[in-house]
Amino acid sequence: MSAEFVAIIPIKRFTEGKSRLAPIFRKLQRKRIVKSVFEIVLREVLKSNFKKVWIISNDNLIKAKYGSIPRVDLLFDEHYDLNTTLQAKFRIAALQSLVPVYLPGDLPLITSNDINNILQKSLDGRNLTIIPDRKWKGTNCLVVPKHLVEDFVPLLGKVSYYSHLSQAKLNSWPITTFEVFSVSNDLDTVEDLKIISKYL
Repeated sequence: MSAEFVAIIPIKRFTEGKSRLAPIFRKLQRKRIVKSVFEIVLREVLKSNFKKVWIISNDNLIKAKYGSIPRVDLLFDEHYDLNTTLQAKFRIAALQSLVPVYLPGDLPLITSNDINNILQKSLDGRNLTIIPDRKWKGTNCLVVPKHLVEDFVPLLGKVSYYSHLSQAKLNSWPITTFEVFSVSNDLDTVEDLKIISKYL
């Protein structure tokens, strides 16, 4: 029987996102950008091979807008810490016989085809799968096998790719890692925007 996957997408209030774009965009403009990019991610995720989609947010406006979409659940961020929250949600997913897949909400080039390719290359969720950002420093996607959720520790941060890779090698976990252009290019900085705008 093939694995069933759940996409886990944490999202802040739209007004709080992308402060590093402040040199060229006002707060209202940044809010619109964050919302638009998140909706691109959600659209492509819903077209992909996920049984469920979990949006992690404490924003009532986000819950009101997206909570009624079929297959989408809004989950509370009870820890107010991204890594701790993800670890808890990964474990809940495994208890529901779902393979958890972390995706950030700031991937404007993401496609459902690329998402499905990642799921396939995870060997049906049996390999810990790490997709780096374009600089091979951060982590832009994680597929965590159900049997690893009790031991795997999310370490998202500036050099999280190396942290996750080291953790996997130290524990001799089966691992898959490769770059995916549409997933590896997130939108955080003015430099990111210049690169991504060439493909929009």
